[in-house]
Amino acid sequence: MRVSFLSLGSRGDVQPFVTLGTGLRRRGHEVSIASAETARSLVERSGLRFESVTGGMGGEAFEEPRVIDAVRRSASPLRAARAMSERARDEAVAQMLAAVEAAGGRGDLVITSPTVDPVLAGGPRPRWCATSWTPATPTSAFPVWRAPELPLGRWYNRLSYVVARQTEWRMFRPAVNRYRAAQGRRALGRLSPLYRVSAERPCLYPFSPHVVPPPADWPRHCHVTGYWFPDRTVTPPGEGLRAFVADGPAPVVATFGSTWPVHPGRRTVGLLVGAARRAGRPLVLVGGPRDELPDGVFRVEEADYDWLFPRACAVVHHAGYGTAAAVLRAGVPQVTVPTVADNPFWARRMAAIGVSPRPLPFTALTAEALSGALAAAVHDPRFRDRAARTAELVRAERGVETACDVIEEWWARHGDLR
Repeated sequence: MRVSFLSLGSRGDVQPFVTLGTGLRRRGHEVSIASAETARSLVERSGLRFESVTGGMGGEAFEEPRVIDAVRRSASPLRAARAMSERARDEAVAQMLAAVEAAGGRGDLVITSPTVDPVLAGGPRPRWCATSWTPATPTSAFPVWRAPELPLGRWYNRLSYVVARQTEWRMFRPAVNRYRAAQGRRALGRLSPLYRVSAERPCLYPFSPHVVPPPADWPRHCHVTGYWFPDRTVTPPGEGLRAFVADGPAPVVATFGSTWPVHPGRRTVGLLVGAARRAGRPLVLVGGPRDELPDGVFRVEEADYDWLFPRACAVVHHAGYGTAAAVLRAGVPQVTVPTVADNPFWARRMAAIGVSPRPLPFTALTAEALSGALAAAVHDPRFRDRAARTAELVRAERGVETACDVIEEWWARHGDLR
């Protein structure tokens, strides 16, 4: 089987596909990954074929002033998307639709990331399998991930998915229809077609059922597989980082991934330095501003989380899907500072399962709140014990193999469908 992955987001959106693609290749399938040019080295280092998608987002959206301003006001991904110019949105949709068509022509099966969902309704749909890093299938057990958790019961939870899909479609429909008009196709109406699109094929959820238990009312085509952790050799750090970590007590590690540009860099670093000092720990910064730092702080542009996180006493991060998963696997407590999109959802889940204190919203981050949360994560044994137990559970799961089984079994039954 020829499998084409399509992801147009940041590194965190591409890494799971690299891991799953490697698993499928081990089973004898031909695999390619189409994404923004910034993902080329990540894909090719894994030995998979890379297809460049011009105009893919690649995380650069967080460097646009209008988008940064929107994120600093609210974590809403829709607010951030609205901050993009109409021309930029048209270009992004056109590139996504073109990429879907190209991927469908190259492979027997296309596996898409959530960033592609809005355009699947507007373009040709090849044989495809959906994935989502957050629960997106309607349920009465909890609201859609970007809605507030209100005590209004089952009706509110299920209605939140209808509102979310309709709102998303309202934003992207004009750009999708302009693309369809250029292709000589009829315009699509106001009623969101995203429900129908998401129900047509299997959906893979690459997280642990111990972190997000699958609701009883989800249909059979939804599969919570466990995390897709890469099976690879850990990359050793440079001598400077190795010596810094070995030279004292376990450090606090802080990383905000692709959302660093949204932070007021110097202020955020100052808060992190102060909180680590009050917790009595050195600090390792991954990314962030390249300013001169005080003693007891070491900065690296990037690091292998599988090496670094297990050596930390706690990790402060933005609660992105991939970073949260890596900390869970490492088995250390966390402090979450959710920034945008799915960050608040994963921050709430980390607190709910007991591996972190309550989330600290990025828009209201203070020295007192950060110091208090970090002190609790470092010194309260309940967080440390719960993190260690959760790590045992998620490490024992066969996420990649389970996902490969689902894909192969579905293809064996339905591979002739369009």
